[in-house]
Amino acid sequence: MSFIEHTIAWCQGEILEGKIIVIYALTLMILSIFILPMTHLSNSKFLIIPLLLSALIFLMVGGSLIFRKSYRVYKK
Repeated sequence: MSFIEHTIAWCQGEILEGKIIVIYALTLMILSIFILPMTHLSNSKFLIIPLLLSALIFLMVGGSLIFRKSYRVYKK
């Protein structure tokens, strides 16, 4: 395998990693929104904001991996 083929395979693996991170972030967002009606204690409602913020950070990291690396792989 040549150097270019190895680099393209590496970038495709990082694109897959970005997709997995985005799926995890969306799952975390959905779960944190569904937890809100089930909480009966007032202190447990404060957990929703950190969960949403961490999901937003994961979403931004995964999205940047997908868009940045896909530009490198499919650049002509």
